[in-house]
Amino acid sequence: MPKLIRMVWDCPACGRKGIVSTSRQCTCGYVFGTDPKDAFRMPAEGEQIIEVTDAENPDELIENWRCDFCGSYNKYSDLTCTTCGHPRDESASGYFSVTGKEKSSRSDELSSDDIYEGSENIYEDTSKTAKEIDDAVHKRGEEKTYDQAAADIKAQAAKVQEKKRKQAEAAAARQETAKRGPGAGIFIGIVAVLVIGAFFLMRFLNTPKDGFYDVTGKSWERAIEIEEEKTFSESDWSMPETARLLRTAREIRTYRQVLDHYETVRVTRYRSVPHTETYYEDLGNGNAEQRTRTYYTSEPYEAEEERPVYRNEPVFDTKYYYEIDRYVPSRTVRSSGAEDEPYWGDVDLGPKEREGERKETYSFAFEDEGKTYVLETSYSNWQKIEKGGKVELLKTPLGRYSLKEDAA
Repeated sequence: MPKLIRMVWDCPACGRKGIVSTSRQCTCGYVFGTDPKDAFRMPAEGEQIIEVTDAENPDELIENWRCDFCGSYNKYSDLTCTTCGHPRDESASGYFSVTGKEKSSRSDELSSDDIYEGSENIYEDTSKTAKEIDDAVHKRGEEKTYDQAAADIKAQAAKVQEKKRKQAEAAAARQETAKRGPGAGIFIGIVAVLVIGAFFLMRFLNTPKDGFYDVTGKSWERAIEIEEEKTFSESDWSMPETARLLRTAREIRTYRQVLDHYETVRVTRYRSVPHTETYYEDLGNGNAEQRTRTYYTSEPYEAEEERPVYRNEPVFDTKYYYEIDRYVPSRTVRSSGAEDEPYWGDVDLGPKEREGERKETYSFAFEDEGKTYVLETSYSNWQKIEKGGKVELLKTPLGRYSLKEDAA
């Protein structure tokens, strides 16, 4: 059997300390459990430690007792029945040993609604003793099995307790908000307003409005890039098919690490060290059970280890030196104009020349509030625009312009 000890409690009425859990009443008359905050604790240093012997049943709750002579329930501290005076030693039945037995005088069962009617005062105090619950059922004159009546009352008491718990959590949340003060809510509100304001501001600044503007001019430009073939000397670890080999050579292409030797070094390592500690766990019935648990700590220690040392060793390969012909940009043939029809410039190619990339740009100028702006557009839109006419543009509040047809 594991080692068990009796826990103790302190009397809030007279201040007496270290009352053994088997005694539920202080010498001043105060009964343990009167205050919901009453609780058992481990004996402090200097207080008497009482071990539970093998002959005792440590799992049995310290309970109220029932008089076998008259059937009344009495507090644990009562040595005789408060109703008939019968000695407690001759009444072996404890409260919890009879709660599961049905009483013949209560054989007729009532509905669950009947047992709850007018009994809110019972449910509100979940710390009531077994005798008080039993008396409350009797006072309403109900003929329900005691087992069922007690179960119903305990269920309703649990609901009330849950309601109180939620109310306490809500009150704690309100207190936490109050501690932070109104500044936290104001700050969050300001941030939210700024974010929403920034969103709508960006949307406003990037939302264009259409309008008609006077076209003051048109222009175009076309360019043809001319490439010339030239010979280049290059080298690489492989040779293109069109290249002409000049020579080859064995050269260092890269390096690889090769093990050279080992060296001994001192290092700090860590190992897991087990520790065992003894503690007492509250069993919830006025007793505490001695238990042991193992925990581990990380402990450093010095050790020697062999570490490899590497050297860089060159890796040789064949490198190719060659000549190769490539086309590179050499000149550009340009043509430009205003309202006339665009055209490509005349190309006169030399013996080692060829045409490269062709580029073309089309733009028009317009006025807005006394200023001249230039926009580029496609060739098809450029042809529709006339100098001295009107053009429909989209303009953002930031002053960005775009041709409405290009935007579509």
